[in-house]
Amino acid sequence: MVVTSQEAAHDLLEVVPIVMRDIRSEMRSRRSPELTVPQFRTLAFVNRKEGPSLSEVADHMGLTPPSTCRLVDGLVARGMMTRQGHPTDRRRVRLAVTPRGLKILEAS
Repeated sequence: MVVTSQEAAHDLLEVVPIVMRDIRSEMRSRRSPELTVPQFRTLAFVNRKEGPSLSEVADHMGLTPPSTCRLVDGLVARGMMTRQGHPTDRRRVRLAVTPRGLKILEAS
């Protein structure tokens, strides 16, 4: 049976929401009660990347830059993440997970 790319795309669009719902449910059941799912995803992304910028986090999360800034501000205020100056561009910041944030992330 030959499947066209349009048929495959249609089938994929039918299945992805179901899979994502199951993934979100599993994440919620395993995460630390200290973190929301977006906070968990943000910490995990920043932990995987080396010094991502706010715009990289926004792109990954599918959020606007102001929403991402508020999300990161909350994690910084709770000692789970830090903002560091960029070595070559003073207008940019680099994000990093703190040891406390890593401990909570690993527990999740």
